[in-house]
Amino acid sequence: MASGKKQRVLQSKQPRKIVRIGLIVTGLLTALAVIAEQLASHWPFEFSPKVLMDEIDQRSLLAGKLVQGEKKDGLDGKIKQQHPRIFLPFLAGWDPATGTHPTLKTRLATFKKRKVSSVNPCVYPNVMARAACWILTPTKENGDLMVKRMFDFYLKSPAESGYYGNAWQLAFAYDLGSLYPGFSAKQRQEIQSRLKRELKKYIRLLEGDDLSLWHGRASMAANAFLIAVILDTDLDDHKELLQQSQRHFLDVMAALELTEGWPEGFSYWINNRALVLALAAGAYLNGLSDTKEADRIKEIMRRTGHWHIYATRPDHRVEHVGDEGARVDLKDITRPYIDFVAQMTEDPFLTAYSQYLLQAFGGSSYHDSYRWAFRLFNEPKLLTRFVESPSLKHVGQGLPRFDIFGKGAFNLGYIRSDWTNNATYISFRAGHNFTHHGHYDAGHFTLFKGEPLAVNSSSYTLFDKPNRLNYALRTVAKNSLLILRPGEHVQPNKLFKEDIAAGGQRLTMPTGSAVRNIKHWYQNLYQGAHWEGGVILQQDSQVDFDYVLMDLTAAYNNTHFDDNGEQGKVWRVTRELLYLRPQDRLLVHDFIHAVKPNYRKKWLLHTLVKPEVNSVKVIKGQKNDGIMLSDDNRVLVKGKTAQLTVDRIFPIDAKTEVIGGPHYRFYADTDGDGATYDGKNQAEGASSKPWFDQAQWRLGFVSSGQQNVDQFLVSLTPRLKQKQHDYPALKSLLAVGQQARAVLSGDRAVVFVAHEMADVLAVKKTGQAKQLLIVGLAMAQSVDIQIGSEKVTVMANSAGVVKTKLPHSSDKILIFFNKK
Repeated sequence: MASGKKQRVLQSKQPRKIVRIGLIVTGLLTALAVIAEQLASHWPFEFSPKVLMDEIDQRSLLAGKLVQGEKKDGLDGKIKQQHPRIFLPFLAGWDPATGTHPTLKTRLATFKKRKVSSVNPCVYPNVMARAACWILTPTKENGDLMVKRMFDFYLKSPAESGYYGNAWQLAFAYDLGSLYPGFSAKQRQEIQSRLKRELKKYIRLLEGDDLSLWHGRASMAANAFLIAVILDTDLDDHKELLQQSQRHFLDVMAALELTEGWPEGFSYWINNRALVLALAAGAYLNGLSDTKEADRIKEIMRRTGHWHIYATRPDHRVEHVGDEGARVDLKDITRPYIDFVAQMTEDPFLTAYSQYLLQAFGGSSYHDSYRWAFRLFNEPKLLTRFVESPSLKHVGQGLPRFDIFGKGAFNLGYIRSDWTNNATYISFRAGHNFTHHGHYDAGHFTLFKGEPLAVNSSSYTLFDKPNRLNYALRTVAKNSLLILRPGEHVQPNKLFKEDIAAGGQRLTMPTGSAVRNIKHWYQNLYQGAHWEGGVILQQDSQVDFDYVLMDLTAAYNNTHFDDNGEQGKVWRVTRELLYLRPQDRLLVHDFIHAVKPNYRKKWLLHTLVKPEVNSVKVIKGQKNDGIMLSDDNRVLVKGKTAQLTVDRIFPIDAKTEVIGGPHYRFYADTDGDGATYDGKNQAEGASSKPWFDQAQWRLGFVSSGQQNVDQFLVSLTPRLKQKQHDYPALKSLLAVGQQARAVLSGDRAVVFVAHEMADVLAVKKTGQAKQLLIVGLAMAQSVDIQIGSEKVTVMANSAGVVKTKLPHSSDKILIFFNKK
């Protein structure tokens, strides 16, 4: 992995287009200045006012957080004089001579009553376990051994890249151990001096420019603040160190508030960031008094905790995002973190989720190195709903079945038909770029029912090998869209040995990042390094459907910014996901306006098994290991327990492409033409580890390459094997009057409105329709719907959606768009 300095060198070699911006206010000193600057350079001025205002609204909501990137005078709050300052605040003022604190006695009694097995922390030798041992059994022997372990503890200092130090463990033990009367003033001073030396090392690194915010900077800032809070205030220069560490920690909290999930991937989060960030947040809430940010910190931690719930698939694994690793299996580390955050926030959903993890993984829900913490982290009195099987059914009661995390920035969303293990589970992303471990996946979605049916085909093991650089982190490995421009140059830096034009989105920071703070990130949105990607323009969730409209234009080389220094390859790219809940069907509508008609568009879907399609012609390789084409518009993905029916409704003249097998599963185009199939299988460095969805095949719908504008409308209908014949009617409808697309699904006519809206739209062949759903309208758009001689006026809701029952059947529906 590249160091911070190398990262900046690598990034500086990426081609950039210099843009003159007339409205930049020097230094971006206020949130208004930032918004003004971004609007001055923002590319979609030619789009409709609705689209522009939606994006302005998204970013203006976030602008208030930019102040976290500026130095502040003074400290938010005051250090509490008593310990502990990280958690268990009820211990303040406790007299250890009276024995175990009554609250902890009650907790242990509750565990016993509920027959909850747990390990006595006294059996572990590490310094944090010895502190927990003394807290639960406050004898002199345990106290003296705890102090000895503090002095025996070997401090490992943080490094600029790759190692974040271990001082937080000593700080944790010291905070609890400070309650021990046998811990002398001289001993305390010596431990604090050691911690203070480490704190200065953290501050020195944090004040530099090499650490990246959604990476090592987060861990460093959490370590620094945790140490600073537990130090006594009478130490020399402590106030300055505390203020510095708090400023950096607040910036990390602002970053977490922006994304509400972790762009590097769940494994990086849970292995390297989650627990120390939670402990530091606990120190903010319990170690400081009179703070302005306490409620905000608690809400950030609650919201991030909920991300874990939503990211959990029905097969008890986390859906992948970014460079992933083994801990997507949710074992070992997730439950200790969830227990701590549940106790901090008193959130009943997180408490129930902890029980779910126990049911799913038993003893493996706590790694042996953390089992000492269970009796302190897990608060049984918060448990109000008992989870007695490995299912989220009782966890999710009361939670929405549709949610988006990091709305306006990360835009990581989840849709569920319900919270059972047989649920249809959909994830999607349409956000910006944050870190070098993130992927270029705007518009990507996955679908699970009984088993993974539409999957993320990326794996991760070797950072700089061809599989990651030329395939896994790119759009070609996702269920998104390729727009192939012949001769497009995609070789961001010297780690990329080949120029691979696979047709995907811009690679903005694939091998290194050094995002200093939120302000710095915003300074490179729609300008500078151009870290922008997708945005969500509309979203709606009702009893019978979930809907999201994404604009993906900025993720690709476009007419307002092209890292090749040309005129872009797209004018506009949007994707709409519409999940029809009663029919258990996902409709995906894509609008692609390419700069030139010969820029082929490809709609991608990755699968574990070979998609079944009729009348295939082998183009390269052979039938079970190669590239095939077909004119058929229906594809079946048959798993062991479930089946996915994929129907291409539009374009009618598209080809169906099937690629996979041992020598083609990582195939990527190299020259950007998309037609000659002279690409390469990027297998070197791929991982076969079981925690990845090992996609063997991919399905593609390929445009004819004869027009600038193409629209894909695809239906995905998942079914468990025993219900595979339950298939609601599906047929295309003829939409006359503009470039809209319409489909009849069951008894519902669905109309996806085109961007160039005409005065009137006629939808024909609608005789079976009893309901009408129109999506993609402007907020509060008024439309007249005429069936025969009957006309009714309806208004779109805030998400631009009209839903209405039809008074009677008719072969034609007229829709009039009122200009007012």
